[in-house]
Amino acid sequence: MCRTELAFLPAWHMECVTTRLRPFAGTTDAFRPVPQSVGRDGGPVRRVALLCSCIWMAVTGRPAPPATAHPGEAAAPAREIARLTSMVNAHRVSVGCRVLVWSAEVAAVAQAHSADMARRDFFDHINPDGKTPFDRLRRAGIPYSAAAENIAYGTASAKRVLELWLKSAGHRANIENCRYTHHGVGLSQGRWTQVFVEKRER
Repeated sequence: MCRTELAFLPAWHMECVTTRLRPFAGTTDAFRPVPQSVGRDGGPVRRVALLCSCIWMAVTGRPAPPATAHPGEAAAPAREIARLTSMVNAHRVSVGCRVLVWSAEVAAVAQAHSADMARRDFFDHINPDGKTPFDRLRRAGIPYSAAAENIAYGTASAKRVLELWLKSAGHRANIENCRYTHHGVGLSQGRWTQVFVEKRER
């Protein structure tokens, strides 16, 4: 797990999580969440908190029944999502990776998480019900061999989000991981979620 704070950039919070198959069977999820920084008044500390945590897990078992995204999310800012997708793929090509293929079902998972963070006013990979990014993918019935999630909060600008993600080792590693084949992005009230997966056959 890593944490970097940049005091000169106000009111920014980002977090990343990644997973891949472990070489040993029978392994389980291992995750230590990093809480959002708060000030003495209970409000968010006005600084950048780049929060990186990693989950290494074995992918076993059958997917749970699919989930549905929260209604009304069609209003997500499609233009900024398209910009982020384009910029992420351009960056991946520049480091020798293939472009990520847009997946509507992965995007639905990402959008639902962004909307949930906005609706219930939290910022974390683990929601108040204790569900992880991998729980959400499995619940949606998305088979994968590896997956990762980047989240950010504080701006509606795709350009700014990518700039800051690329300054964080954990976020950058997710973006530059050539193993991932598909992705989806969600955005709701300044809360971004990008989910990366290496899909496997159903």
